[in-house]
Amino acid sequence: MFRPISVKLETVDEYLQQNDYSALELYLKKEFRLEKDETGVPLKIEFSTQAVDLLHKILKTLSEQSLSKNHEGIIKELFRSLRNYVINSDVQNYLVNDENFLPNVSNFMNLQSEVIQNAFQIILQFLFNLIISNKSAVDRVYDVFYPTILSLLKDKKNIYETSALLYNMSLYKELNMDFDTYSFLLELYDSHNSVEYLYFMLEKLISDCNFWNYYLKFESNKRAAVLGVIRDKQIKGEALNIPVTGLKVLTNQFVASGNIIFQTVQNKDSSLEAYEISQLVQVISSFCSNEDYLKVLQSDKDLLINSGVLLINIHRLGKESENCFTSIQNLSEIREPNKNIQEHPAFGFKADLIRIIGNLCWKNKIMQDLTREAELIPVILDCCNMDARNPFIMQWVILAVRNLCENNMENQKIIAELHQQGTVSSSVLQELGVTLESDGDRAIKIVSLDSLRKQK
Repeated sequence: MFRPISVKLETVDEYLQQNDYSALELYLKKEFRLEKDETGVPLKIEFSTQAVDLLHKILKTLSEQSLSKNHEGIIKELFRSLRNYVINSDVQNYLVNDENFLPNVSNFMNLQSEVIQNAFQIILQFLFNLIISNKSAVDRVYDVFYPTILSLLKDKKNIYETSALLYNMSLYKELNMDFDTYSFLLELYDSHNSVEYLYFMLEKLISDCNFWNYYLKFESNKRAAVLGVIRDKQIKGEALNIPVTGLKVLTNQFVASGNIIFQTVQNKDSSLEAYEISQLVQVISSFCSNEDYLKVLQSDKDLLINSGVLLINIHRLGKESENCFTSIQNLSEIREPNKNIQEHPAFGFKADLIRIIGNLCWKNKIMQDLTREAELIPVILDCCNMDARNPFIMQWVILAVRNLCENNMENQKIIAELHQQGTVSSSVLQELGVTLESDGDRAIKIVSLDSLRKQK
């Protein structure tokens, strides 16, 4: 539904000639006010060429003035009127097809005037409303305002409005971005991650092949911000459109830099790079659970070999001395791991490696055989213990063994030939008042500690 409008050119001319901007401000506020219907939906203001031309005339008149604080009210009201008016698609199209209107707005914004800068928020809101559901408007605003929008973002001015405008433009048009542009957008997100449009913009960048050409050149904290967005989408189970180029960049980085995790053994204060690698292994392990990406990952033998080498060394280090890779089997810690354990980069690292290996072996004979030839099967089995540092590690081991053995007689034979070397004394079981006991025929049963003491 539309609300009629009846602006009078002679009234506006009179106010302009008398420089009566206070009266003009009230006039615009009255004529271009937003009203709502009985359901609360805003009524669009009826399209009128005279009304649009009148607003354009006010803009041109103000552009020629020596602006002062007295003009701030009329400038803001002018763009409020435009913001309200362009909800009407006919108004949008009229402004887009006017060769002079948007360039005049751009020139007005570029005037070195504090009162204009104070109105930037409303001007950006007007541009935002102008491009909604209008591809032609997006193209026109991009051509006229794109450098200005980027400049405002770099200066960290009106971040919410500029990021909203940039994101909505990106829905209809491929934006021209280079390394510097990507870098400052990541920097903005890192310092203003409560602005949802920066998050949405980062989602768009992740699906851009060109973005991944620069990814490894970003600082570690910026790459971590990207991984954080990917991980957030994975946890929520939301669709993620990362190109194959991006997937390979991440796996290649993991293969080349995974050893950084070992810095955490000697250094109490873990580096940002270690946290990044920790995020990276989480992201890759999740991708391995997604059939859309698994086929690409299963063609990467280096990913499996590197994950296996890391697993072997982490498992060995954890047994050699007390460190961040040593299993914690204290029942209270398993039920509720303390904050220091959960926030350490090694938290869940071993379990994620097993998850990667197990999923790479899913219905893939080449990966199954490679895992056996790399002698990873005994190591994987040896990790099948409850561990507060690696929640669900037993479940991932079981899944990995299942995937390793499916239609692979060689792997089944290897596991069948493994010899039992007694039972593991678990502090978890002891806290529960039970232990494991072998009957001598490879069968293992749970028995009460009290009953054992009575037998003795």
